[in-house]
Amino acid sequence: MRAPAGTQKAPSLMTRGLSHVAVTVGFEPTVGSTPTQLFESCTFGRSDTSPRESLVQPGGRVEPGARSAGASGIDGYDAEVAWSLRTPFTAARARAWRRRAQQPGELLYVAIGDSAAQGIGARRLDASYVGRLAARLERLTGRTVRVVNLSRYGARLDDALERQLPAVAALEPDLVTVAIGANDMAAYEPERFAAAFDRVLDGLPAHAIVADLPCFHFGDREQNAVHASRLMAQQVRERGFAFAPLHRVTEKRRGPQSFPEFTWDQFHPSALGYRVWESAFAPAVNRRAREVGAAS
Repeated sequence: MRAPAGTQKAPSLMTRGLSHVAVTVGFEPTVGSTPTQLFESCTFGRSDTSPRESLVQPGGRVEPGARSAGASGIDGYDAEVAWSLRTPFTAARARAWRRRAQQPGELLYVAIGDSAAQGIGARRLDASYVGRLAARLERLTGRTVRVVNLSRYGARLDDALERQLPAVAALEPDLVTVAIGANDMAAYEPERFAAAFDRVLDGLPAHAIVADLPCFHFGDREQNAVHASRLMAQQVRERGFAFAPLHRVTEKRRGPQSFPEFTWDQFHPSALGYRVWESAFAPAVNRRAREVGAAS
């Protein structure tokens, strides 16, 4: 089978040896040809390909991490995303969220985002910030919560626009959280980013809770994230959405004391780090829980 454009056919590890494995240091493979996030990944070649499912299944059931019809990929991946050592784990995580979406609940929580919303770095779904926010909503309202996690590993703003938001339109969620844009920092163009983010806001229900970007701690991407986060905060507030100050909360944790808050790649949060992420959303989720409770 011919490898998709922008990828390379993986060399045989048995015949070529590990010295021929392409190593990308410092970035996470993402949708398209631009690597993005800060960690080391070993890129072996192309992704697998298979016909995509519809985002919205018969009866209105949405598969989180599912794919739009007509494209190719597996478990929330595009054919353009290079296969890496992480792929089996991240694919399994996407399947776990799809199973979680099949569990019924009195309230519906929909999450939009990237690998952080998938909970990469935490061993259990419940230890991710999405899982923790779902538990918070249950605890505060006394009602069961169904979670539809539309996030995708490596997602950028374009992915939210093309794949995640169309699925939200088919649902009537009681809670929506949005945390996306960190993967756009590799090739940050302020005007283009602001325009894309504004279109994301166009597709959200009025009660959505929207975060800015996490702190990257150092380097050019942190400078980009600071600038982008200011733009995002302004846009969110001007549009009247609830704002989750993710950059401010994570920046306060900057320094050696934050080491346990990251998983082995020192980019994705650990279970402890996702508690920090939860705290950025907590005040707004608490208010939304009171609104939902008053309406019931």
